[in-house]
Amino acid sequence: MHKHFQFVIKPHIRLGFHPGIAIAYIFTVGAAFVHVWPAMLMLPCPWKTFAGIPCPSCGAGRCVSALLRWRVLEAIAYNPLFFFALLSGMLAIIAWLLQLTIGKRVHIRLSSPGLTFTRRSALAAIAANYAYLLYHGI
Repeated sequence: MHKHFQFVIKPHIRLGFHPGIAIAYIFTVGAAFVHVWPAMLMLPCPWKTFAGIPCPSCGAGRCVSALLRWRVLEAIAYNPLFFFALLSGMLAIIAWLLQLTIGKRVHIRLSSPGLTFTRRSALAAIAANYAYLLYHGI
C-alpha cells in the first residue's frame, strides 16, 4: 500500500448512511427532470451570456445530453471534468450498493500529505478543465 493512501474494506451496517445514497437520489431526480423537461439541458449558461466567457461547468448539459444518446467521446469533449465526476458518482453508487448487499464498506484513508496532494490535484484538474473550455470555446 502507498503510505499516503490506504483502502480498507470493513464490515459495516447495511442500512447505514453512504454518500452513494445522496448521489443516487441526485441522479434519479436529475434523470426524471431531464425526461420531463428535456429542453432545460439546452438553456444557455447565464455566466457565458453576461460575461462572454464560459464558467467551469459550461458544457455539462451538453455532456449529459450526449451521454443520454450514448455518445461517450462527444460527452468527454464537452466537459471532461464533469464526465469524470459523473463516473466518480457512479462508483460511489456501486460502493453503496455493495454495502447494502454484502454489508462491507470501502474506506479511503488519507494521511495529511495525501490529503494535501488530493486537494491540489483537484484544483489543478479544475484549472486544466477551465483552460480546456476556454481554448475550445465551449
